[in-house]
Amino acid sequence: MILTQEEKMLVTPTGYVYEMYAPHQGGTSLRTVIESDTATYTAGGKQQQVATVSGSASRTGKVLFLTLTNAHATDAVEVTVDLLGGAQAVGGAARILSGEIHAHNTFDAPETLTPRPYAIDATGASFVITLPPASVLAAEIALG
Repeated sequence: MILTQEEKMLVTPTGYVYEMYAPHQGGTSLRTVIESDTATYTAGGKQQQVATVSGSASRTGKVLFLTLTNAHATDAVEVTVDLLGGAQAVGGAARILSGEIHAHNTFDAPETLTPRPYAIDATGASFVITLPPASVLAAEIALG
C-alpha cells in the first residue's frame, strides 16, 4: 500500500483504493444488484472473464456511500443507480482513481495515479454514473 526508500515514501494505487473504501466501515451494508457485461482477459495462457462492473453500497444516517469499479481496460461504462424503497438522492460528490492500465506511482512520479474529484449528478430515485476504463469510484450521496 505504501513504498519506502530511505527517507522517501509514496502511496500506491492500491493504498488509495483502500483509503477510498474506508467510509464503508461502520456503515450499514446495503444489498446491491449489479447487472454487468463481462471483460475477457488472458492469464497464465488461459482466457478468463470478470464482471466489467462491481460495487458496494452502505449507509450511515442519510448518506449513501457507493463504490464502483470498471474492470474494462479500454471501455467506459454507464451505470444506472436505482434507489429503492422511496429513497431519493439530493446530491453527491465523488472521487475517482483512473488512468492508463499499466500506470503506477514511482519515486520519480509519486502522483501518477491519485484519486481526484469526479462530477456526478446524483439526484432523484435513479441516476447514471459514467465510469472511465480501469477506474474505481467512491461517491457520497445525500439522501432526502
